[in-house]
Amino acid sequence: MPAQNLTVRQMDIRTGQLPGNAYDLVTCRAMLHQISEYAPAVLEQMAAAVKPGGWLYVESGLALGPPAGFEAHRHLKAGAVHAHLWRRADNPTS
Repeated sequence: MPAQNLTVRQMDIRTGQLPGNAYDLVTCRAMLHQISEYAPAVLEQMAAAVKPGGWLYVESGLALGPPAGFEAHRHLKAGAVHAHLWRRADNPTS
């Protein structure tokens, strides 16, 4: 879907690097539980890529708490899937 204000990236998050403070929304579906040994580092990298005031949406088989500097906005559970929506603070201190 072409749009001037939309950037879609696909990469191996275990080895790739996302730019910091670059995105209003970072989303991840059905992945973290598949690479559970990398999940903490991957979640930290995705969180670092969210701009202040932005959102991180994660669907996973793992029940997760919000990353540092984020507040939980929603948590839904359907069967074995957890859907987490976290908002980054407007003025993060870390």
